Amino acid sequence: MSVLVTTTDGYHIFTSKGQHLTALAGQRVEALAPGPGGTWLAVVDRRAVWQHGADGEWTPLTKSDAELTAVVAAGTTIFAGTADARVLRLSTEGALDPVPSFDAVPGRESWHAVGVPLQVRSMTATSDASALLV
Repeated sequence: MSVLVTTTDGYHIFTSKGQHLTALAGQRVEALAPGPGGTWLAVVDRRAVWQHGADGEWTPLTKSDAELTAVVAAGTTIFAGTADARVLRLSTEGALDPVPSFDAVPGRESWHAVGVPLQVRSMTATSDASALLV
């Protein structure tokens, strides 16, 4: 068993054998989530989504002008949440595009923040990838 930790100074793995492994040192890593095909996804430096592949390497998937706060895969589709309470979808061209249906949710204009500013704080998908929960 291992504990996975994301920090302002990389991604850390603490194994049950006492090992401490580090990747992406010097970069802010957050919003770790399982990705498609046994990969892992992470928000790196608040502006990029990276993927950890079966080869053990982290590689950038896309960059964004928006500040990213969350990431999730629903099947093979990758979504990212933003600091301004939006949801973006990774296109086949590699861009993060807004999800219009999330921007048009009934009652959205009455959403308000309690504590920190309104943002997408967490995301998940149903096990059959038929619904995204934000």
